[in-house]
Amino acid sequence: MIKRSRFITMIIFFILISILNPIKSYANDRGIEGIGGTLKIIKGEHKYIQMVSEVIKMDIYDTYYDVSVDFVFKNQSKSSQIVKMGFPEEGYGDISAPERKNKTGFTKFLTSINGKKTTAKRVLVKGGIEEFYESYWVKDVFFKANEKLNIHVEYRSKIGSAVPVDNDSISSIFVEYNFTGGNWKGKVEDSLLVANIHLSDKYKIATSDFTSTKGIKIEKNKLTYHVKNWEAQEHFAIWFKKLK
Repeated sequence: MIKRSRFITMIIFFILISILNPIKSYANDRGIEGIGGTLKIIKGEHKYIQMVSEVIKMDIYDTYYDVSVDFVFKNQSKSSQIVKMGFPEEGYGDISAPERKNKTGFTKFLTSINGKKTTAKRVLVKGGIEEFYESYWVKDVFFKANEKLNIHVEYRSKIGSAVPVDNDSISSIFVEYNFTGGNWKGKVEDSLLVANIHLSDKYKIATSDFTSTKGIKIEKNKLTYHVKNWEAQEHFAIWFKKLK
């Protein structure tokens, strides 16, 4: 049984300022919608289908971010399999959650299998708290015996934002992605996330405020997160400070 606990990793970026001034806190009054994540089986765990790898490319702009994900799945059995897969979409905070229960937070969404465009139905997860929504883009995927499939998903979401709640807070924007691949057969062999940052001069990026988990590499206007042989259960977020 794959352990289902959720390992949390927050990569929060702060701007380096003069040592004569203390670093201000980020606001708690925040909201984001259209958070994507790893394809997952809708019910239970699958004993035959393995998620071999995933490559996530993120392009971050002032008001939105584009995400392109390429998954490789393999049927490890000698018989054909039909799997109901769901690509997650969620949001929380200072947003219109009731509206998002009826309308997607993605401003663009498409998916394909081995290069052939396919359709997915958005299914809302019922219940939950008022300022949070959760849904899945669901499709049935057919695997032949021992077949390997390439599944592509891409979407666009509005940038998350946090506004000042007091004189010690600062405005900021952020993006998120959820690794939720822990219910496939075995471990994920390779996961790579590359975030390319195309922000205007209104925003600044610097080194992380605290030591992150291994696998993080930070370069100018680019962040790479690379993990191998893991359960793919993790939350990923990047924050940016807005200059006054």
